[in-house]
Amino acid sequence: IILPLAILACNILAYFFSFTELWPGFFVVLLYLIGRCTSYSEMKEIIGGGVIGIFWSWWVMALIAYLIPIIGMPFAAWSVFVGSVFILVILGHISTTLFNNYSAIYFFTASILPQQRPVEWIISLVVVGAVFSFFVFGGITYFMRPKKERAEKAPLQDLEY
Repeated sequence: IILPLAILACNILAYFFSFTELWPGFFVVLLYLIGRCTSYSEMKEIIGGGVIGIFWSWWVMALIAYLIPIIGMPFAAWSVFVGSVFILVILGHISTTLFNNYSAIYFFTASILPQQRPVEWIISLVVVGAVFSFFVFGGITYFMRPKKERAEKAPLQDLEY
């Protein structure tokens, strides 16, 4: 029940701030769980890789659009896309925090979308990712405690009237 409530809360907040693309923020928790991360500090690799992957997709699509009139559609798309994947892999050996599997996932996902919106996607990655992570992991932390312990640590219990 935590996940649907967190998704609903993020969608309501996004509606008020006119966000239309929420997928980068939702990917943070998804990749954290799928990647079997063991600590919350590993989210910096997901967010860093996401920023790199989104910008990587943006410049690859811009380069393809530039090269299409010069060398033609099939060759421009194939050569730039494959070449950029090889460069991404090579850079992964230099900086594993930024150029990692997460950047590849964000790159491939952003590349299949017809309209590139890197600024909106990065804002969504950071803001929606933080809010969604807070709701999901905060809810899991709260509800995984025994019921007696939750009652003992009620937020307004220590206030004097």
